[in-house]
Amino acid sequence: MKKVQIGCEAYIIEDNMLLLGKRVNVYGSGTWALVGGHLEFMERADNCLARELKEEMGLILDPGTFSLLAVTDDLQPESDIHYIHITYRVPLAGFDPGKQIVPPVCEPDSCEEWRWFPVNQLPKNIFPPHEKILKTIATNRIYLSECL
Repeated sequence: MKKVQIGCEAYIIEDNMLLLGKRVNVYGSGTWALVGGHLEFMERADNCLARELKEEMGLILDPGTFSLLAVTDDLQPESDIHYIHITYRVPLAGFDPGKQIVPPVCEPDSCEEWRWFPVNQLPKNIFPPHEKILKTIATNRIYLSECL
């Protein structure tokens, strides 16, 4: 039986700058993506994201500060994959994008670097599933039923 997989992502934006990571040695290598990962069995989505932030950036954040931004269907019939992405707005106190302070790369086997980008000048090579998330967020809606 085929199963839907669930990804939880962080939309970290400060002063109109969005924090993205460059994927390496994983699906979508060379593209820029939101921080996040897979939901584990019996794990709450917000706790999953807090765990991923700690694993990928060394950040210990309270999931109570996260706010739901988007739920996105990622249908990939050519790969026989179906994901649901749950994306939260995550505030980062102490990281000033204007000073180019970024969290450390704690998983160099899957993320090459973290970088702040102006929201209106994101790189062209966004990780395709996250491109759908960013388009959904840009509509100011939590979920869009039509395909993007």
